[in-house]
Amino acid sequence: LLEQSRGFTASNRLAVLALGAATDIASALLVDPSCADRIEIIAMAFNGWPEGTDSWNVKNDVRAWQVLLESRAPIVIGDARVTGRDLALNRKQVRELFGARGDPGSYLIALHTKWLDRDPPFIKSVTGDRDTWPIWDSVTLAHLLGMTKSEDHPRPRLGDDMKFVHRPNPGMKEGTVRWITTIDSQRLWQHFVTQLEVASKAEAKWNAR
Repeated sequence: LLEQSRGFTASNRLAVLALGAATDIASALLVDPSCADRIEIIAMAFNGWPEGTDSWNVKNDVRAWQVLLESRAPIVIGDARVTGRDLALNRKQVRELFGARGDPGSYLIALHTKWLDRDPPFIKSVTGDRDTWPIWDSVTLAHLLGMTKSEDHPRPRLGDDMKFVHRPNPGMKEGTVRWITTIDSQRLWQHFVTQLEVASKAEAKWNAR
């Protein structure tokens, strides 16, 4: 990460996507704090604003997220509340999206179906419907593609209990965090389907040689 970021600047930042524990990003910032001047962090994390808390990614390395929030690196966050609302797909929707997309579409449908069938009570406890599951991490791609809306908030500190602390820290430079509020999922899924079609045509053309 440090090596890849060296060619970037504060006006041309490397987008770093955080889809799980942020250990690697925090480690890079601790080894070389100037990395914060060359990267932008786009993450799927936390349960919601303004409380923070987390059941997945942040939970796996709380200290890492404390480091991220204490850094001067720009941070964009898509939380579980927004992604769970805007990126949820049920069985019918997945079949409609990918049913006519050949082998790649069949593969994606099978992945979604396998996950839903693995533990229906757990699925229902998370989404309220055992036939629906959000494609959480796609919020990072949606943001890169300009398919999100967001708000800027004063950057909080993160307590060891994963709750945000919204009090000024005398030793911490005041900053902001960009919080995603909506995701244009219709455009995002259509973009994805279009990319599948492009890839399928390219593969067919290659195989015909």
